[in-house]
Amino acid sequence: MIIQVDNLHKVYGNGVVALDGITLRIENGMFGLLGPNGAGKTTFMRILAGLIRPTQGTICADHLDLTRGRDLDTFKATLGYLPQELELYADLSASEFLEYIALLKGLNNGRMRRARITEVLSLVRLTDVARRRLRTFSGGMKRRVGIAQALLVEPQVLIVDEPTAGLDPEERVRFRNLLSELGQDRMVILSTHIVEDVAQTCLELAVLCRGRLLFHGATIEMIESVEGKVWEMAAPPNYKPDSTAVVVASVRQAEMVRYRVLADAAPLPGARSSQPTLEDAYLWMMRGIALD
Repeated sequence: MIIQVDNLHKVYGNGVVALDGITLRIENGMFGLLGPNGAGKTTFMRILAGLIRPTQGTICADHLDLTRGRDLDTFKATLGYLPQELELYADLSASEFLEYIALLKGLNNGRMRRARITEVLSLVRLTDVARRRLRTFSGGMKRRVGIAQALLVEPQVLIVDEPTAGLDPEERVRFRNLLSELGQDRMVILSTHIVEDVAQTCLELAVLCRGRLLFHGATIEMIESVEGKVWEMAAPPNYKPDSTAVVVASVRQAEMVRYRVLADAAPLPGARSSQPTLEDAYLWMMRGIALD
């Protein structure tokens, strides 16, 4: 499937411009939607999921025009959605919760419904705890239940909004690996403000800020955009970088501080050029916005 978004705008009733002329193309595999809180990511996801309507613009999924009610309904039948906040019923077990959601989604054949629940529990590695109450689950396990409910209809497109927020490092890695596996045979759109999640899973990404599209393309292309701008050096603790530079990291070492700095040229004599990362590229891009 290919999703083509053209000149997408969303202005809320209070005058807030959440999306300002977004145009991009998304193909099968893992696609990252990166940006700070308030960038417009959740609004974009909710429009794709058919939960809110755009103010202007078009979205097409293959031959379907998602601004038309009938086409949108057809698309939603192929869609799995994990919102940023998913309401779970704490007194239900994972199996009971999925049974409830499956019925809401129209999986009325009991034998097929139970088989699908068993299958998705296995996919998210929750089979052994399927009868445990959700109140006893960790944050990562609850997010996996969220993915399980999104997979019940065997979606061609899976939308996940801030799925690793609040998870500890081990759970975050486990969840990222799960999404990567799911992205092998479907489109997975990952919305997050956590740069590492995109860096570790997505070959393509878009960067949003203040409702505007700052970048759309290959992850490696964005990283390469800061080649020659990343520096590592030792300096006294009172070192103050130029106002156009960005300090990415600083670690105290005895009488000196080891800095990682983004700058157009070497900040100090002896500064050593370093291999850029997606975080470097993202921070440099956000620095540009701050200077607008």
